[in-house]
Amino acid sequence: MGVTLASSCTAPTAQPTALVLTGVSPSQIDGSFTASVPAADEYLVVRYPAATAPTDPVNGVSYSAGTALGAGTVVYSGPATTFSATGLDPATSYTFYVYAFNNTNCVGPVYNTTSPLTASQSTNTCATLTGVIPVGPTGTYPSLTAALAALSTGISGPVVLELQTTYNSSVETFPLTIGLNPCFSASNTLTIRPAAGATALSITSADPVATIDLNGSKYVTIDGRPGGTGTQSELTIVNTANSGVAIRFINDAHHNTITYCDIQGQNTTTPPNPAGATMAGVVYFGGTNTVAMQGNDDNVLSFCSIHGTPGGNPHYGILATGSTASVGAYNDNNTITNCQIYDFFSAGSATTGIKLDAGNNAWTISDNHFYQTTLRTYTTANTHRVLWITPNTGSISNTASGFIVTGNKIGGNAPNAAGTYELGGNVNTNFMGMDISVGHGTPTSIQGN
Repeated sequence: MGVTLASSCTAPTAQPTALVLTGVSPSQIDGSFTASVPAADEYLVVRYPAATAPTDPVNGVSYSAGTALGAGTVVYSGPATTFSATGLDPATSYTFYVYAFNNTNCVGPVYNTTSPLTASQSTNTCATLTGVIPVGPTGTYPSLTAALAALSTGISGPVVLELQTTYNSSVETFPLTIGLNPCFSASNTLTIRPAAGATALSITSADPVATIDLNGSKYVTIDGRPGGTGTQSELTIVNTANSGVAIRFINDAHHNTITYCDIQGQNTTTPPNPAGATMAGVVYFGGTNTVAMQGNDDNVLSFCSIHGTPGGNPHYGILATGSTASVGAYNDNNTITNCQIYDFFSAGSATTGIKLDAGNNAWTISDNHFYQTTLRTYTTANTHRVLWITPNTGSISNTASGFIVTGNKIGGNAPNAAGTYELGGNVNTNFMGMDISVGHGTPTSIQGN
């Protein structure tokens, strides 16, 4: 039987024409163009900071969106004549280059690098929203869903979304996703909290993913205290789905704070060890698939209660399974402090209060309380762990280190280890207060627990 070898591709003889760019938001520019004549198989779109010299693509090399090409970033590669460039900086000019190439039924790709189609466009400036904005039936926005959509055009100063006393989360679209907003910063922050005088507010869903999804968000605070003062929590965040979590951090979510909230879930997933990408727990820190691959860093959970719902117990309180593609992609420097983490249990599966798996580094876990409010009876032999910090794999054992575990109280049926922590049932069930295995990099400190 003969074998037919594909011939080498030849470059298209013409480039596309009529490039039209539109600033859609402070972080997005959309584009369209007219296909080349004669038609090319596909097109490569690359963006550059304005006034930056382009780098021609190399024949035989395929480029995927998000990869670098010289000082530029590939936006799109494929047959379509439309594209969207996202994750851009506000009020910033970008120059786009479009190259025709052939890559079908031949050995390629082979690019036409002569006079590529080019044009420039600026992203939109950040909107002028700032200050305290009421959310509820008579507020500026009837829901957080609507308010967050309005904020997608940006802010010019700190914004506080205050939930009115009559706020009801039944009007929300879940998950409530707070994504990357280029206008948010250390000075232009977003805070979500109950209004002064509001009590017993709840953000509740049965979403199979999350009730609140911090998906690339930065400098967001969710504060359960009315008016942001005092020590009384009046905001509950709940997920009643057996597969969903109450709060999820993914895709480089950083510098976010959840404080003084009652966080409830009943996720019954028990991940394998290592957990990989399996989502579980009441609060979940996942990995990242962004171009930057920076990990979910510098987030804080403080003065929160993290536990089961009236309808069920979660197998895990907090689970973190980060990306291990690079050291930079780890979830670094997150803090869990002064929280009550309790009633994590399954009669037939392994259970854990806090599990930090691969792709996590240099967390601080301090002054938390771990307990069970009632007798927990195992029907199957298993292991019940309170703190399970095992972020090492063979390739990252020296870098997953630098944890600080101090001042935590394990035991009892109430805070401060009051009463008795009761586990019963199968006599072969194991209890571990701490199961910790970390790298040989920055020393890990375990003190005063």
